[in-house]
Amino acid sequence: MTANCLSSYTDGMEVQFSPELQEKLNRIATKQGRDSQSLVQEAVERLVDYDEWFLREVQKGLAAADRGEFVEHDEIHNLIDSAYRSSVPPRTQSVRRLADSRLREQLILTAPWPFLFSDHLES
Repeated sequence: MTANCLSSYTDGMEVQFSPELQEKLNRIATKQGRDSQSLVQEAVERLVDYDEWFLREVQKGLAAADRGEFVEHDEIHNLIDSAYRSSVPPRTQSVRRLADSRLREQLILTAPWPFLFSDHLES
């Protein structure tokens, strides 16, 4: 909504907040140099915009599934892995891989069913 739209809107909506939430809103608004009403307005706008976008994306996905367009499990894993690698600095990646492998090894060793994961110990 634009400022012009807000100034011409006369049928307001009243929303009740807990005192704790009202205090948080006031604190954030003060830090940003604005009033809490404009902060709430922006937050609600973002939420509604996100929900509309999310529902559109779900509909696109359902339509693709109806057409038989699926992404295989391995391909999803590769897409997530490549996106993660491109967003994390190389040093962090190696530390993360080491931590992931140690955590995986610890989980496997302490699992009540380690025989199910024995093939993963070698990787």
